[in-house]
Amino acid sequence: MVAAILIPLSVGWMARGVLQQSQIHVAIGFGLGVLGLVFVMLQTLVAHRVRCPLCMTPPLGMKSCQKNRKARPLFGSYRLRVACAVLAKDHFRCPYCGEPTLLAVRDRRAANGNAEGLARRS
Repeated sequence: MVAAILIPLSVGWMARGVLQQSQIHVAIGFGLGVLGLVFVMLQTLVAHRVRCPLCMTPPLGMKSCQKNRKARPLFGSYRLRVACAVLAKDHFRCPYCGEPTLLAVRDRRAANGNAEGLARRS
């Protein structure tokens, strides 16, 4: 979402700098473009790491899969609805399978397989 604003804004700043022959405007436009590309790469990395526990599809990623019939977009975007639900309600409904998922922090398992770090029973 931020990148969708930053990249056209950077093109506008660079065009303004070229028309006014101002190097500072061109540099600002170039910086905004680089910042927009960094946001795109960061969003891509995060989106492909998060997965629905049922269907294992990334709900924040761009997939060409068919959406669930109960999936509703927010301002035309299914990813925006998932992101807003995560931030506001700590749960989301997968747009692909329709499974509601509650977000909870899991304990990391120790190297021997249990959370407390105790030795396993044989």
